[in-house]
Amino acid sequence: MIVINDPEAIKLIAPKVHVPYIDGVHKCVARKNDAGQILGGVIFTNYTGASIEIHVAGLAPNWCSRELLYTIFDYPFRFLKVKKLFGVVEEANTKALRFDKHVGFKEETRIEGVYPSGAAIVLAMTLDDCKFLW
Repeated sequence: MIVINDPEAIKLIAPKVHVPYIDGVHKCVARKNDAGQILGGVIFTNYTGASIEIHVAGLAPNWCSRELLYTIFDYPFRFLKVKKLFGVVEEANTKALRFDKHVGFKEETRIEGVYPSGAAIVLAMTLDDCKFLW
């Protein structure tokens, strides 16, 4: 089941992605299993009118589904009509980078020295890059 701004999801996802959640400003989209356990999701921040930032957290194996991906990308591209969805990933987080590139994000730039382990990778997606809106 997909949930929007679910308090339990916010409580679990926000600390995982190191983002303070501001009610009424940010948006949380998450997936629960049949038992009500939060499996993972995203928090959207920094909406500018042309772009929005995404913060992704998987909390359990198999947390992501096509239904979740559809909802995640429908919100910024179809509802908000942004031109660009972007995220920042620590260079050492190869699992997140692999996932992000698999779903259609492309590296825009890297900023050296942001993390003790190395660079911050700025990834972005446009509607044309999105594989999950049909």
